[in-house]
Amino acid sequence: MKLLFVGDVMLGRLVNEVLKGKPPAYPWGDTLSLLRDTDVRICNLECVLSDWGTPWSATPK
Repeated sequence: MKLLFVGDVMLGRLVNEVLKGKPPAYPWGDTLSLLRDTDVRICNLECVLSDWGTPWSATPK
């Protein structure tokens, strides 16, 4: 069994502007083949994945 541990993955702040119109695989770049070649993937996701609630509206830090 192959395990993959990834550190901080942050797709928030202005990253969403860069990703507009790009395919879902785009942010992973050259690492995508490594990610696909494992049985279990664990990462520290530094953003919210949700389609519920109200987006944060304060000025970014």
